[in-house]
Amino acid sequence: MQIQGGKKRAVVIKANLTDRDPWLAKVLDTLGRGGYEVVLVGWDREGKLARTHRAAGYGETILRFKAPWGTRIILFYPVWWGFVFYQLLRTRWDIVQAINLECIVPAIFAAKLRRRPIVYQIYDFYADVFTLPAWLRRIIIGIDKIFMRLADAVIIANEFQEREINGIPNRNVVPIYNPPPDVFRTVKPRGNDAFTLFYAGVLYRFRMLNLDKVFQAIGDIDGVKLVVAGYGDMDGDITEWVRQADGKAEFLGRITYEEVLERTLACDILFALYSSNIPTQKYAASANKLSEAMMAQKPIIVTRDTAMAELVTREDCGLVVDPENVGEIRQAILKLKEDPGLCGRLGANGRRAYEQKYSREIMERRQLDLYEKIFRERKTRP
Repeated sequence: MQIQGGKKRAVVIKANLTDRDPWLAKVLDTLGRGGYEVVLVGWDREGKLARTHRAAGYGETILRFKAPWGTRIILFYPVWWGFVFYQLLRTRWDIVQAINLECIVPAIFAAKLRRRPIVYQIYDFYADVFTLPAWLRRIIIGIDKIFMRLADAVIIANEFQEREINGIPNRNVVPIYNPPPDVFRTVKPRGNDAFTLFYAGVLYRFRMLNLDKVFQAIGDIDGVKLVVAGYGDMDGDITEWVRQADGKAEFLGRITYEEVLERTLACDILFALYSSNIPTQKYAASANKLSEAMMAQKPIIVTRDTAMAELVTREDCGLVVDPENVGEIRQAILKLKEDPGLCGRLGANGRRAYEQKYSREIMERRQLDLYEKIFRERKTRP
């Protein structure tokens, strides 16, 4: 975990490195290009990361300890917490950024002992990751808010996320979206023979993606094609739906993030129809899908009564539907397919919003400005 040089050292902590998610990569890259020496402390929970792996541009220390998914993971957290706490005590660093509740617990104690600043980044509120009894959810939220209060700053996925737990007790709450890099003018997309809908993401049943409704919706629409990419326990279902679609659908499986962006630029519309009954999806899910659509100048179809629907309505860059109503989804697809002018206008509105409010450069500056503010406040603190 040792890094040479005289720059400030930033440690980023992420508990699940089974997939090196694009958001984590952007955090590491932003800090590195902002002049920090960066170290990733992570957990290889499936034991699948190559031991010879060396990350480009940052150091890393990995806990290679297998652990299950679901609620049973709680039994394994003490091993992870001990590993993080030890790493933060044994090395020199200037600031730490802990992602989600499973990382903030040991990081807070280490930061307070060493009198160093700590940033708490929240992808999803832990109390809503699992379906819990109301009383247990309230307890977890109460514990989570204690750590939010103890942190120097809290980074959230978007400005709507505070509603999920009715406020965040910290004076430095900063929404930092997960936008893609701007490849709009540098990547030349391939052409399509049909009006193409595209979705890429993690494909797990518990996320209630309503992909089956989209497959049903395109059933009697001529000249359309649905392309799905990703991985998860829905692979078999999607393969069967593609077979039944009779040439109107394609399943790509796992693809690179670069190909995701390329296909986003090549498609006609995107969609993200998560259930609004899941709090993490109602308030925070897939703002990255929306920002990908904005960057690529494509309209997007999203779920009614969600944070993303508010953004889409505010920026006038897509359509809002009931994700479980096949008829509504079908009408939205037809409306966009049959009106190229509407598609163009919505896409252009999204692109304008990306350039002015949600671009990666804007979010990078927001992250670095937050760090600078924290260090300034630390210097002036009695």
